[in-house]
Amino acid sequence: MASNGTVAHRFANRDYNFEKGLKGSSVHIDGRNYYSYSTVFGQWVDKNVCLVYHGETSVTSNQHKLWDCNFPKDVTLFPYDDGGSGYYYGSWHGCDLLGRRGEFDYDARVRLIDYWVGEIYDALNAMVDGKAKDLDKNAERIIEEYWAYVEKLCSMYKDTSVYMWLKKKRIDTDGTWKRKKIIVKALYKGEREVRVLVDAAFGQGTYKKYYEYCGRYRKAEDNKAKMIELCHRLGMSTPYRDCWHEGGHYAENPYKTAEIRKLTARQRVDLHFANLMDIEWRKHEYERKKKYEKNKWNAYRWIVGCNPQEKSSWYGKSYDDKVLKCHNMLTGEEYDLSGDHIYGFYWCDTRVEFDYDEFRKSDNKDEWIRNFYAKCKEVQDNREAISILKWAKANPKEKVHSYDDDVYILDEKLTEIGMNAESLRVVTEFIERQDKHYADEEARKRAMEIERQRQAEERKREEEYQKQVKQEQIDACIERGGDGFRDLWRLHLTDLYDAHHEFDKANLTGCPEKYKDFFFGGNVLLRLNLDKTYVESSKGVRVPVAVAKLWFKKVKQLHDDPKSFKPMEWNTKGNGKYTVSEYKDDILTAGCHDIAYAEMERMYNQILAECA
Repeated sequence: MASNGTVAHRFANRDYNFEKGLKGSSVHIDGRNYYSYSTVFGQWVDKNVCLVYHGETSVTSNQHKLWDCNFPKDVTLFPYDDGGSGYYYGSWHGCDLLGRRGEFDYDARVRLIDYWVGEIYDALNAMVDGKAKDLDKNAERIIEEYWAYVEKLCSMYKDTSVYMWLKKKRIDTDGTWKRKKIIVKALYKGEREVRVLVDAAFGQGTYKKYYEYCGRYRKAEDNKAKMIELCHRLGMSTPYRDCWHEGGHYAENPYKTAEIRKLTARQRVDLHFANLMDIEWRKHEYERKKKYEKNKWNAYRWIVGCNPQEKSSWYGKSYDDKVLKCHNMLTGEEYDLSGDHIYGFYWCDTRVEFDYDEFRKSDNKDEWIRNFYAKCKEVQDNREAISILKWAKANPKEKVHSYDDDVYILDEKLTEIGMNAESLRVVTEFIERQDKHYADEEARKRAMEIERQRQAEERKREEEYQKQVKQEQIDACIERGGDGFRDLWRLHLTDLYDAHHEFDKANLTGCPEKYKDFFFGGNVLLRLNLDKTYVESSKGVRVPVAVAKLWFKKVKQLHDDPKSFKPMEWNTKGNGKYTVSEYKDDILTAGCHDIAYAEMERMYNQILAECA
């Protein structure tokens, strides 16, 4: 069994046994056909003429397509799509023109021309009711490509010509054949302009209608081109992903297109010079990094007294800024800081990190160096003291929790084992530092607890104050009666059910029962959300503020002239579409919503006041 690539190459060069064929893992050759699974993707129709399939297919079969580079230069390749009506493969599309025993005769060549003319016709027909851009450009490409195939085929066979194809009788029930003849006659006379071909086949003005429809796309492209030019003048990248770095290395763009358009002339000038400075700064970024690294390791060698430790890296050599040994340039001492990590004492780690940025930013460099040496000496003493305490099997304090650190105590046992004076000094100083560290830690914990309690009491007082203010607002609304109860929901003081409950408790005298409809039906309430970006209804529908403003202008026309009402459909831009079925007695009915004109007018005035 050969590989799929080998099978394709040998088919293109006709290097196989025509009777037995050749098989790969997913493709095979049988006589003059090349198959992907059971679909014909290539077919020899003449000695130096081969049909290939270039249409859409599955992901796996797409890897089995034949390309021009597989074939010798003297072979003529023609594209063909049989529409999934061949003999071998059910409904899958391929390029089977001749079937099992057919010949590449006059009828077969006419069918091939039919396919090419059909591709041209479909490309032009797409513009009749086209709702996409660049259909005319696609038609230009297809006309140039497929009409070249027609002319090539007619030049190769004397009994095949465009004139004979036009003379062939066809059944024409919907006028398609007539329009194809018009297109072919125009192409045969040398016409290649899409506008002329579309108007000739589908009626005068067809192309103009499509051109006018595509005006929105041309306007968008013009706006995009202007935005790109403006961004380049300002010295920053464009806000479009497909041309983010177009035109050179610009500063990153933190703005959206709408924000860029709103920039004033002064802001644009300031932004232009700021980006120029940023571009100039980033030009020398590599030199700055190189200089920074050089200064860092020079400072390391000067202060630590040795070269930084080299370590392996994926991208070549790198250096570790963990100090292993330190030479005190002031006293000549050497501190050994290598060895295992001292568990339980994170503050006296055996590794001292050389922080160059901290050194570079310090105001007093000499003091920083002295503190660094002092820390190195302290870490060395800590390591030595820990090793002595472990060797002497010193007694640790009893732990409160299993995960607590070991805390050693100084007892008489350490003085009885013959410890010399220097070792005893190191251990004594270490335990003093240890006790001070944990005492400071306990003090920090107590201070943090006091601060936590203070913040909790402050939050509690603030919550009580806000609760009191809210209750005062609720009481003020209730005192105002019916409209005040509606404001409980409008002002986000309570939810809809609590507002209705307060209304029931008030038991207003002389308040008609219909007021309840303002909570659970009938005339719907409106309010702004907390961000003032949406208008919310008491039935749970949200509409953007900009859309609500447009709707009110239409409602205002109905209020002025109720007889002009016609049923219409409104899109909420997020909550679906609602059919406006009635406007009667200044009540607008849209779906399950009955909204009074007075409520909509109040909402519109609030939008103008708070959302400008």
